[in-house]
Amino acid sequence: MKRIIFGKLLPCFFGLTFLVCGILAVIKGAENNSRNDICLTANVVDYEVNKTEVQDSGENVEESNTYSPVFEYSLNGREYKTVSSVGYREKKFGIGERVDITVDPETPENIHIKETNTTLTVGIIFVCAGALALGYAVFSNKILNRFFHKENKDTDIELKPE
Repeated sequence: MKRIIFGKLLPCFFGLTFLVCGILAVIKGAENNSRNDICLTANVVDYEVNKTEVQDSGENVEESNTYSPVFEYSLNGREYKTVSSVGYREKKFGIGERVDITVDPETPENIHIKETNTTLTVGIIFVCAGALALGYAVFSNKILNRFFHKENKDTDIELKPE
């Protein structure tokens, strides 16, 4: 009995969890797409190097660098030079390369590199996985219920009134 209940509840739990997380990610991704940002093309003019030191459990200290591109762009006739808030392990863009960015017109220093909306994509994948898990839970439960009800009908004793 415990095995049947566990087998029924586990897919439902995972299905609902994935479904809720997926819906939240889709909402966040759609929200990111609906902002009033302006799409521009910016030039990469330099990189800002951020050094970090990481110490492992021993006495070894490892240094690593992240590279944040510096973008130059113009908005409403005014020139801006902004360091990206995103850092990469390697220099992702070449100096002089033109890159599509989005700019918040209210705070033009707030830029985002225009790439695919991974939040929306992951959200859609989670919604599909959640729907599949819930579909499996419902479908398998109907099959199990039919199997066990059929078995019970064969073994039930019918009482006749006297």
